[in-house]
Amino acid sequence: MILLCSLSASMLIAEDVFATGRYDVEKSTLTIECVEVLSDGNPIGPGGSRVAYKLSLLVSDDQLTILEVQETLIIEDCSAVFETTNNILTTEARVVDDIYDVRLQFDDETDRFALLSTNHSRRGETSLWRVSNGEHELFLGGTIHILRGSDFPLPQSFLDVYQQADTLVFEINPDEVITQSDYSIAYLPSGQSLINLLQPSTVFLVNTYLNTQGKFLLQYDRVKPEFFDAELFYIAAREVGYIDGVDDYFELAARTDGKPMSGLELVYNNLAALDESFDHVYSNVDALLTDSINAIYSDDFKTSINEDIVSWREGNLAEFTAKNIARKLEDPVFYEAILSGRNRSWIPILEQHLTSDAVEFVLAGVSHFAGPDNVIQLLEELGYTVERYLP
Repeated sequence: MILLCSLSASMLIAEDVFATGRYDVEKSTLTIECVEVLSDGNPIGPGGSRVAYKLSLLVSDDQLTILEVQETLIIEDCSAVFETTNNILTTEARVVDDIYDVRLQFDDETDRFALLSTNHSRRGETSLWRVSNGEHELFLGGTIHILRGSDFPLPQSFLDVYQQADTLVFEINPDEVITQSDYSIAYLPSGQSLINLLQPSTVFLVNTYLNTQGKFLLQYDRVKPEFFDAELFYIAAREVGYIDGVDDYFELAARTDGKPMSGLELVYNNLAALDESFDHVYSNVDALLTDSINAIYSDDFKTSINEDIVSWREGNLAEFTAKNIARKLEDPVFYEAILSGRNRSWIPILEQHLTSDAVEFVLAGVSHFAGPDNVIQLLEELGYTVERYLP
């Protein structure tokens, strides 16, 4: 297993320097984003300039093969460093849900890199936590509500916790009987219409997109803008291939296995939170929907969702924390309605579950476990022990 492109003989690899690789499920590649080249601790590029490389490894049939090395822009805090005094790089790389120790070696004679060894180290972290009061416990599972087909099977740790759980708790109880009155909050007052709230240019923009999906704006004319905006997101997600998410998977599993299910809030409370997040009387409805349509048409639409899926799978709360801090600064009303307020309302229900001998598996969007006023923080402030679940 040798590299398909070579580097100069002076670019040897430092021993026992750890880097973090990221696995791309769709491309089956493992990437070490940035490796800087140094000699005696000094940059080795022309005139002492800094040089860095990206290493890509192909993962196939449980085998790792070096695919390519390409020069990349230097970034702060490179994952690893090439040194001209040793010839081994040990990297810690994540392949799907497992962590491997990967050792790369430089061959002076062939001027190429080879994969020396790969050894399974441990299962990687994901978005799971164990909560305990010293006597009883439950599990928290951060979820993503839409996934790609390639994201299945789900992380093994999620499946392990499901097997341990006596009952499942979702944001909304899947067995709740929903009446038409529950949905009344999603509709505009009598005499108002969504189209009349919009400028003609916005109506044209939105309708043009809906027409590509076999739909028309007139179908949603009584729906409040914030609810229509949420519907737009899911229409666009389905269009580009996203399917049901983590919550849907475990709802089906619980039904199949006969496990009891409950919820953290009623459907009406869930809809009321979305209603409180946006005031169409005083807010710019045109900007809300125009921004959404432009986002759907942009490359960032899939990129952002895919990045969230990776961060969820790897339990990378830092990414969700950063986004939630930005959300709270940009739109505190939205943040309070959708995240902070709901998080606080869930705590008494979680506390009640912690008085039971049954083991609950609580599944809610991963954003509820990151950023200001998150569920984990609120539980810890009350004295509960919250720790990552690592099998």
